[in-house]
Amino acid sequence: MKLVYNIKDIPKKYRYIFTIGNFDGFHTGHQKILKALLKEKKIPNDKILLITFVVHTRDIDGSYDYLTSKKDTEKFFALYGVDFVLKLDFKKIKDVEYDEFLKWLNDNLDLKAMILTEKLRIGHNRKGTTKKIISTLQALKNDIAIKCIPLVVMDHKPVSTTAIKKLIQGGNFRQANKLLGYKYRASDRQAE
Repeated sequence: MKLVYNIKDIPKKYRYIFTIGNFDGFHTGHQKILKALLKEKKIPNDKILLITFVVHTRDIDGSYDYLTSKKDTEKFFALYGVDFVLKLDFKKIKDVEYDEFLKWLNDNLDLKAMILTEKLRIGHNRKGTTKKIISTLQALKNDIAIKCIPLVVMDHKPVSTTAIKKLIQGGNFRQANKLLGYKYRASDRQAE
């Protein structure tokens, strides 16, 4: 897995199957997305690209409480076959409209497929809904495959980093482990 901070450092010779998200706590929902990315990878020229952020989109002041350390999250990405992780500076792109962002991606990379969930929102003021993302990408590139996968739901609630953090804070490690898909260790949360 190669970690990059500039889209120009991603080789142009490949076709990219990608997703976008914070990935701040590697849980069963994230695992489902990465498995779907792998399923789309058909030939060696296909590469999996995960687009995320140097710091969480809610970590404007540096006080965000990450569920999984950045180092451990990157280990999970490699384990799940991610070829490239593009880490963007959210502060620099937070005012970019969703359609401009998608055009920028399309202009710089050969996009083969995108995996997303119905809760994904991108762009300035989170105006880029799943429906808008799909229609914009299809207008930019008519041969792109787009798969919207359902959220992982356990006990009638969507799996989320926030829900897992609440379980851990309440001492319910058994349920937290179920949502994580692995055994939680307090050392996972240590700052880099």
